[in-house]
Formats: sequence, structure tokens, C-alpha cells
Amino acid sequence: MSERLSRALDNIRSDAGVTRLDEASVRQVVVLQILDALDWNQFNRAEVTPEFAVGDGRVDYRLQAGGRSRVFIEVKRGGEALSPHQGQLLRYSFERGVSLAALTNGLEWWFYLPLREGSWEERRFSDIDIMSEDRSNVEAVLFNVLCKDRVASGSAIEFGEDLLERRRRERIVNQNLPKAWDLLVSEPDELLVELLAEQVERISNISPDSSLVRSFILETVAKSPGGRLAEPSLQARRTPVRSSESAHRSEPKAQAGNAHVSTPTARRRNPTRKLTGFRFQGESIQVSDLYGLLQKLSEIIYLRHSSEFDSVLQLYGTRRDGSRRDYYSMNRELVDAPKPVGNSGYYVDTKFGIDAAVRQCHKILRLFGYQDQDLEVEINHFWISSTEDLRVKGRGSTHQ
Repeated sequence: MSERLSRALDNIRSDAGVTRLDEASVRQVVVLQILDALDWNQFNRAEVTPEFAVGDGRVDYRLQAGGRSRVFIEVKRGGEALSPHQGQLLRYSFERGVSLAALTNGLEWWFYLPLREGSWEERRFSDIDIMSEDRSNVEAVLFNVLCKDRVASGSAIEFGEDLLERRRRERIVNQNLPKAWDLLVSEPDELLVELLAEQVERISNISPDSSLVRSFILETVAKSPGGRLAEPSLQARRTPVRSSESAHRSEPKAQAGNAHVSTPTARRRNPTRKLTGFRFQGESIQVSDLYGLLQKLSEIIYLRHSSEFDSVLQLYGTRRDGSRRDYYSMNRELVDAPKPVGNSGYYVDTKFGIDAAVRQCHKILRLFGYQDQDLEVEINHFWISSTEDLRVKGRGSTHQ
């Protein structure tokens, strides 16, 4: 990352009067300082053109590389709201076929791909705040979008397209989360019942009957205002479990037989499911719990693929649609129930139920070119190679 950009941002942050600057001062104090740090020559009109004429209007700056207009930047006075000015900037950009556009009031920067389809908001791929946002993120976005070399090579467009696709997916997920949640709690899915049952077991060392758990969910929904269980907040979904390193999972006492519960549905009681080991490409590894499965398998993958481990995880391991929960991270505070992955510097998320843990292992293996059948897990002395086997075998009585 550019040291010049870091210094420029430090200068801007240290100016307490930035939010009170008029438009001309924002251009001089903020915009030109950032462009200079990103290798644009403000004194060369072939690179940086101020007050560039577009139709019957003007855009504050045009950035040009290779003889082509690459970026339009519209500047507003310090602290001014940006939303009312999106339409004008995107019309200017679309009229001239400019692929990148930025709207700023000095501290806030909104970035667009004007030639993409959709509303103005749907074409905005990033927004940052120099003063209040994480410094590393601000630097990364400015560098990737506005660095002269990246603009000239087209890498800035690729960066924007990637972020735009992530936003599109997050928007769709967030729109459908309430619907999915309503369906999940109104007709409790087996996985939801299992996860709640596992939490009860962790607390009490007793494996509850699934019919009791299911009834609890339905009764909770019925008692909620409007017959709807409150949706879990995004914050709740991404809060890391910091005490997991010292958490101890006591094994429940063995239960005799397959007792039945006298209820109208007469569901069979779920025996305690214990994971005792796994086989990876024929090699047997003993583990005592799900934590060990996810940790040990991650260590094996790292040893086999240390040169590509980081780059593959950048594509998948640090994002879950609709949340900020990380599967892998070098910051243990961003991972639920973190366990170290050998000497890689990474921590792996181990907060899963058995079904979800097996699915997660298969997802990670596929990233590195393995097949589902390369992994078998031992649950209640059954060897299981898929989540379907898990549902059929893993819930049955213990195999002798």
C-alpha cells in the first residue's frame, strides 16, 4: 500500500475543519492530495482535467489514462449530503461511457460502476468515510479504485465488479432472511431442532427429545407478538465467542435403549451423537469432538497446500453471505469458537452442530480440489461420508 496515501489520509484526518470546507477547498485540501498520493499528476491536463465539460454541465475532475476518460469525480462541500447528487454524476458518466465514478464531500467517498444496470444505489459498489472508518479499509478501497496504474490496467474495474457482486448477494440475502426465518420457526427444520438440542445438552449434559425441542419452538412462536419469533440481529450473528478456548464439553451419560415419548406424534428419542474420529483419503485420525475435526482437517489441508492456503481462503473463507462471521481469520476475535490451524497464523471457526460441521468440511475440501468421498467421519461408531448418511445412520442406535 502507498505510504504517500497513508500520509495524505493522516493530514486530512488531523484537519478538524474539513467538514466546514467549501467545495473549492475540498478539492484542494482533500481530492488533489489523494490523487497526488495515488500517482496522478494534477498539473498534466492529459491526466487530471478539472471542470471537464459534459453536455450542458461539468464534472469536477476527469481522470484519463491511455488517451481514454477513465474516472469522473464529483466534489461537494464538506459535510454535504451526497444522495441528491448521484443521478447527475451517473448521467454524466453514462453519457461519456466512463466506467468508474466517485462522489465525495471530502470525508465520505461513494464509488460507482455507472455503465452497469440497475438503480443508482445498485451501481454503487463501495462507500467509505475517511474520518470514522477503519483506516486499512479506507486505504485499500482508495488504492484499489483510484491508483493510476490500477485504473489504467482495468484492475480498478475488476475490484469494483467484485464488490458490486458481493453487495448484490448481501442485498438479496437480507431481503430473504426474514422470510426464511419465518419458515424455519413456523415449521422447525431438523437442523434448527438439532442445534437447539445441542445447546441444551452442552448446558445440562442431558440430550433432550427432539419433540420437546420442536414443541418449545412452536410454543415460543405462538406466544410472540403477531405469532412471529423475533429475528436474530446481524450483531448477534457476528459476535465472536471469546471464551471458547476454555469451554469444556462434558460428555453426557449413556442412555439406555431407545425410549419413546407419549405424545400425539410419538417421535423416537434421539440418542447422543458422539464424533470419535475421521478418515481423510484412507488415513484415520482420532479426535474427541467437532472442534478436533475442523481443526485437524484444516491443519492437514494447510500442510498440503501451504502455498495457496491464503489465496484460496480470500475467495471463500472470510465471508458468509448476509453476515460478517468469518470461517477463517488471522484475527481470532473475528472467528466463532476459534482454534489455531497449525503454524499458519489462521484460526478456524468451530462453532457448528454435527450436520453443519460435516457440510462445512466438504465445502472447504472442494475448494482445494477434493471430493466428498475423501472424507469420512465416525459418529456413534458408524463411518459416514455424507450429510445424507449422517441423517440416516448418525441418528440411529449405536452400532456394536
